[in-house]
Order: sequence, then structure tokens, then C-alpha cells
Amino acid sequence: MEVSRPAALTGGTAEPAQLAKAALRRLAHDKLEPTPENYARAWRQEAGLLTADDGVAIAQLIERIVSEARDIVGRRLSGIVAG
Repeated sequence: MEVSRPAALTGGTAEPAQLAKAALRRLAHDKLEPTPENYARAWRQEAGLLTADDGVAIAQLIERIVSEARDIVGRRLSGIVAG
């Protein structure tokens, strides 16, 4: 049986105590030690803020999209020139 990850609190109206509890639940769910770094990351996730890991993943996705777009445009241009 697969257990889903806790959803982040959204809307920006969460009280600090709610965020703190949700962050602790996220740490427990992910089986992470409650270190200051892990807690800060979980708190930001619950608050709906981007983490450094999110930024890296977004940058990698953008790079892949741009690379694929260049390939597509290159193939189409080659077809126009050859045609």
C-alpha cells in the first residue's frame, strides 16, 4: 500500500503553529531526522515556498525544454532549406 506525501498548506494564511506541525508531519512521513536543515526545508515546503532543490529541478527542466526546442527548430529549418 502506497502512502501519499502530505500536501503543502496553501493560501498563505497558515498560522506559524500550523506550519510547524505540518513540517514535523512531513519529516515523519519522509522518515527524516528533525535537523535544523531538514526542518527548515519542510517548513518552506509547507509554506509553499520554493526550496533550493526545486530551483535546481526547474533549471534542469528549462535546459531540457530549450535543448529540445532547438533540435525541433533545427530539423524544421533543415527541411525548409532542403525542400
